[in-house]
Amino acid sequence: MIYLSLPSPQSPRRLPFFLAMEEWAASALPDAEYFFVWQQAGPTIICGRNQTIALEVDLPLCRRSGIDVVRRRSGGGAVVADENNLMLSYVRPRGSQSVESIFAEWSDTLARALRELGAEAEATGRNDICINGRKVSGGAFYALPRHAIAHSTMLYRLPTAELTSALTPARAKLESKGVKSVAARITSLTDEGLTLSKDDFSEKLRAMLCPESLELTDADVRAIEEIEKTYYRPSFMRLDESAESVAGRIHTKSAGQICASFRLADGRISGLNLTGDFFALDDARIIENALEGLSPDELPAAAEALKPERIIRGLDARTLLSLFE
Repeated sequence: MIYLSLPSPQSPRRLPFFLAMEEWAASALPDAEYFFVWQQAGPTIICGRNQTIALEVDLPLCRRSGIDVVRRRSGGGAVVADENNLMLSYVRPRGSQSVESIFAEWSDTLARALRELGAEAEATGRNDICINGRKVSGGAFYALPRHAIAHSTMLYRLPTAELTSALTPARAKLESKGVKSVAARITSLTDEGLTLSKDDFSEKLRAMLCPESLELTDADVRAIEEIEKTYYRPSFMRLDESAESVAGRIHTKSAGQICASFRLADGRISGLNLTGDFFALDDARIIENALEGLSPDELPAAAEALKPERIIRGLDARTLLSLFE
C-alpha cells in the first residue's frame, strides 16, 4: 500500500477536497493500493449520495453555528467530522473482486490495525468498526469503472454535543438500534484507553499499512481542485429536496434506511425517487426507471424481475414493495 501526502505547506482544506483527492488518485495514478489520513477545515456533516439532506441535518442550526454540510459520492448515512476525528481514504483497482468484498477486506484491515495498537476492535454490521460493542469507525464505499474507493471515520475523541445535535436521523433508524440518541452507541479511541496523541496514532497507522509513500506535486493539487468544484454544484448537493415529499420509508438491518418519493398519476407511479443511507451496488435509477409508470398491481412481478439485491445491498423484492404499501 502506498501512502499519499500533499506538498507542504498546505492551507486547511474543506472536506470535498479530500474526496476529490480519492477520485484523482483512482484516475491519475498507476494501478496500486493507496491510502491517506486527513482532516478537514472546520466542523462538517457529510451526507451520503442517496440521502435527502433535509431529513438528516438541522440546516438552520448548521448555518447559525458555521457547520459545513457536504455530500459524498458513496452511499451510507450522514456522519460528523471535526478536530476530534480522523478521516481515512483507501483506493485500489477492482480487478475481479466485488466492491463489497473489497470494502469488507478494508474494514478487517482497519480492525486488525486497531487490535495491534491494543484496542479490541472488530468489523461489524454493514459498515462499522466497534470496540466493546460501540462504534469507533464508520465507513462507506463506491465504485468507479476500474477502481474501488472506501473512506472511513476514526473517532479519536467524541465530537462536540453541538455538532452531533445537528444530525436529525429518522426515529425509525434509532429505534431499530435500541438507542435514544446518536451518542449512545459511539465511543472514541481515547475513551477506550488509547494514550497516543492524534498525530502519533496517524503515524503508527501509516507505518503499519504503508511501506511506501508518494508526495503529490503542485500540479497534482490543482487537478484535485478542479474535481473538488464538482462537489459544490447545486445538482450534486440537491439541497432543494424537501423532507415533506417522502411518501414511503422503511428501515431494515440488511439494507438500511430507504425513502421513496413518488406520485400516483391516473393510478400509475410517477416521479419515483429513492433516497436513504443504503449502499448502492449499481445506479438506484435502474429501480426508479423500471417501476416508473406501473400500476400497484404490476409492481410485484416487476420487483421480482429486477432482483433489487443486485442494485441496493440487502434489498429484496418484498422489502422494495413495502415502500408502496
